[in-house]
Amino acid sequence: MGQSKLHHQSHPPQQGRPGVFSLRLSLDSGKVKNLEIVGGVDGARLAKTTVPKLEKGGTYTFSFPWQAEKAGTHTVFFDIDPKNKTNDPTPKNNYFEAKFKVQEKSSVADLAIENIAVDMNRCASDGEVLLSFDAVNCGTKPLQKVVAKYQRFLDPDTWSQNCGGGTKDYTWEIQELKPSERKKLDLWVKLNACGATFHLSLDSMDLSGDPTPENNKKKVHVKCGEKVEIEY
Repeated sequence: MGQSKLHHQSHPPQQGRPGVFSLRLSLDSGKVKNLEIVGGVDGARLAKTTVPKLEKGGTYTFSFPWQAEKAGTHTVFFDIDPKNKTNDPTPKNNYFEAKFKVQEKSSVADLAIENIAVDMNRCASDGEVLLSFDAVNCGTKPLQKVVAKYQRFLDPDTWSQNCGGGTKDYTWEIQELKPSERKKLDLWVKLNACGATFHLSLDSMDLSGDPTPENNKKKVHVKCGEKVEIEY
């Protein structure tokens, strides 16, 4: 059929927390119509979709949500064209699965950045956009005075194009973040004609003793008229 890539979007799978699994499918040759894709976990079919049409070089992303009720090892699977209606000579290559571990619910503070969004409706060259994200305490320990930080970097490769350059920092101090609580933070941020990259972080000094501090950092690239790129 083509190449497939699995991606789990969210904080690492954790007991009692929602997550999203995604599969990106690309077609190497020819074209297909009414392509069925099934996805699930631990042998249970949880989601199904039909792709009306996919041609050579085209891509399609299929996603479904899942929440782990039990910690331990699980298996996510995607079955592309399970009845082989496309007469694929190598149908075994259309079944994809991967094992992953679900962490037990943390007994300590466990921060995460989620729901990053950029309001592109007001995006204009050398203008401002509204950047927002949620600061979340995924653990069971309440936190005091959590520092959230935003840094803007204008790509130095574009400075020669008269797009401007430089950096800008902004910090918030969240007075209290209770277990399972989330705080939405937003800020109007300025772009130049070539866009900008924003680095977001929570508790960058790791004062909370977070067991997974790597999840407290995200990078977002924004350029007007183009898709927002978010790195996890």
